[in-house]
Amino acid sequence: MFNGWFIAGRGCFVPAVGARERIELPICGGGELGQVRGRGVDELPVVDEASLLWVALALGQGLWFSPIERLAVGLDVQLAVPLQRGSFSVETAEIQQIAPVSVRGLVGVELRLP
Repeated sequence: MFNGWFIAGRGCFVPAVGARERIELPICGGGELGQVRGRGVDELPVVDEASLLWVALALGQGLWFSPIERLAVGLDVQLAVPLQRGSFSVETAEIQQIAPVSVRGLVGVELRLP
């Protein structure tokens, strides 16, 4: 079983278009720091745990709509490139490897405070 977590920081350039600039197209870049964990399950000959450091650079593009001044809804597509790769193995067989590039989609609601 594999799982992971990360924290991220990012900065964005946000061009706005459309009537009263309600449509935004943020372009964001940043970094991520976290951990990927693997744990063997009962079917495997060895039930062990291992973890890998996750450090990645990220780049994303969004599409957001702001129907009122303090609220926006939208989506982002992000690419993350890990700076350190690794793999998980059972005995001599590699069973999982950190991909060279990851892609994720996010959907969100944003409350904008003054």
